[in-house]
Amino acid sequence: MMALTVRWGGMLPTELSGMAWLRKQIAAVMDSVAAAAEGWKPDIILANQLAYGQVHVAEKLRVPLHILLTIPWLPTAAIPHPWARAWGANVTDYVNAAAEKLLAPGLALLSWFAPETGRRVKQAALARVAAAANWASTPLLDHTAWWGIADLMIGLRRRLGLPLLSANNTGSALYRQPTTCLFSTALVPRPPDWGSNVTLAGFLSLNDAAASSSWQPPEELLQFLGAGAPPIYVGFGSMVVQDPQQLVCMVRQAAAALPAGQRVILCTGWSGTAAAAAADAASGAAAAAADAAAASNGSAGDVRVLCIAEAPHEWLFPKCCSLVHHGGVGTTAAGLRCGKPTMVVPAFGDLFFFADVCHQLGVGPAPIPLPELTAQRLLAALQQLVAEQRRYGAAASKVADELRSEDGLAAAVASVARTLVNAK
Repeated sequence: MMALTVRWGGMLPTELSGMAWLRKQIAAVMDSVAAAAEGWKPDIILANQLAYGQVHVAEKLRVPLHILLTIPWLPTAAIPHPWARAWGANVTDYVNAAAEKLLAPGLALLSWFAPETGRRVKQAALARVAAAANWASTPLLDHTAWWGIADLMIGLRRRLGLPLLSANNTGSALYRQPTTCLFSTALVPRPPDWGSNVTLAGFLSLNDAAASSSWQPPEELLQFLGAGAPPIYVGFGSMVVQDPQQLVCMVRQAAAALPAGQRVILCTGWSGTAAAAAADAASGAAAAAADAAAASNGSAGDVRVLCIAEAPHEWLFPKCCSLVHHGGVGTTAAGLRCGKPTMVVPAFGDLFFFADVCHQLGVGPAPIPLPELTAQRLLAALQQLVAEQRRYGAAASKVADELRSEDGLAAAVASVARTLVNAK
């Protein structure tokens, strides 16, 4: 599913070839959700929006359903749905562009007679259009998805012995459910049009020391960290990358062109063993370019890049000076909780959303979409992170203070407990 969304740039399909495969995956998810509740009756069902079939199983068992969201997935005029993207832009961008063209003749005439009035009317009109498009983006996504799998939903309800005509058998069935958002208001302020059934708990965070205490860092990593100033972290999580070797080459070439003493840790966990193999292959492919760049800036012989398979964010991020990553919600939260300057290289969906949030918070340079990433653009971003470390660091520290003041886990538990109490 991730590979398709990377290709589409979101969940709005831009091609038909992957739809049959995607339907099979969704059918498997629905079967697994139904099977998980067989043979016993839980007190409550906790599920996210992609656990297809959750609302039907809860209806069958007559138990409360509580939705857990890691990204904004409810209609609101404040922001567009993070996944409502196609061809490099979100739905609101397209609607705004169309509205501006439609309004242009009338606004031009008005502006000729009264320029200031014309400016205010344009601003107000486009704001209303954007708010409407923002709100509509979530139902658009959910209803489009529902119509694509309506037969699967009907089949599930038949197997469960449920009536086919039901408010639960629609694309908007989850909007009415008790919902806990597992992200911080420091990044996403609560939209004023969300109802009382929605709780913004904050990011979930276990004790940092406990979370990483059982992990044993390899000696090579310890030696690299101890051999110089804190490095820049570069990693892309579990994101599917079409050409891992090319990406590793870009990172090595950019790192080699940095001034002497500035180094990079490249976490290759984004495609498992394939990425590790690509890192090894790329080390030879990029060696000549890296050596030439290192020689030109007087740092020949330095170990500029260390490739590692994985490391707990809670352990590694505090030991780095800045972060470059894919923008996943967990990675973003971990980095900002450490107060680290951050630059995001998004590839799809909510990664673009959190990339924009990081830039708007002032914690790092403008994001570079993965398809547009080159060694030169990455180098420029790394240089900007280094040059403006103090400014980005101050903004990141402010966000970190807000995140550390929250107890997302306690707030989420309290929210779920309220659903249980209200269901009695």
